[in-house]
Amino acid sequence: MPGWVCGIRSQSAPRGRLKDDHLTDLRPGTGVASISERRDALRVLAELAQDHVPGLCHGDASSGNVISSGMHGWMYIDPRGMSGEYAYDAAVMAIRIAAVPSSIDIANFVAEAVQVPESRLRDWMAVAHAARV
Repeated sequence: MPGWVCGIRSQSAPRGRLKDDHLTDLRPGTGVASISERRDALRVLAELAQDHVPGLCHGDASSGNVISSGMHGWMYIDPRGMSGEYAYDAAVMAIRIAAVPSSIDIANFVAEAVQVPESRLRDWMAVAHAARV
């Protein structure tokens, strides 16, 4: 469940995006994150690597691969199947869902749904957001 690659195994993908000042595949209306936001995300990424839990991940968290049938029906379709930390997939999903107006705390909702500590999910959300996935 990540944005093209998953979690720590794919740490190189978010890391590469966080170091790139000239991303060309951004969504419309999105710019490259500030240098300080990217530095903070790289620090968080290094911390997340300290207690990485490998697992099976989606591998392509584009918005076209997230579907919903109500608040309890968010899911990914069309998986690529990658090895990494599924909390990254969950973080990308939370970012996608957060784009839809809602009255719930989406990070808490997704963290509970996928049984990931909310603080870890929020850390991955910060990394994914700064990497503009």
